[in-house]
Amino acid sequence: MNIRYDRYLVKKYAPLYQNRNADMRTTAMCWGFECGDGWFNLINTLSAHLCREWVDAKEDYDAIKDRAGMRKCDGNEDRAWNTIVTKEDIATAKVKMDNEAEKVPVAIQVKEKFGGLRFYVGRTTNEQDG
Repeated sequence: MNIRYDRYLVKKYAPLYQNRNADMRTTAMCWGFECGDGWFNLINTLSAHLCREWVDAKEDYDAIKDRAGMRKCDGNEDRAWNTIVTKEDIATAKVKMDNEAEKVPVAIQVKEKFGGLRFYVGRTTNEQDG
């Protein structure tokens, strides 16, 4: 897979591909995505499903972090302009993001073999296996 796709996947789904540059004695991800560019959409979709809750938590964290000290909209029209984003709000969002990251499986190897895609992961839940 080309380097642009590789970097995109590793950055967007960081917990899933955390071993991308790890030692070859611990993972086969050190060799990268061993498949052609044609598999990118399928890998991206699968990665998104495996990391769905983490991606949502990360987007929330990034949004709230960028608004530190500014007024926020919390869904309640009466209080929407009276609430300010605090360090505690940011810390809470970070904890949630970190908790979701722990639930994401870790990719061990992604490769093409005999014309099919092989996507090996560790520490999955029954829902993720499905």
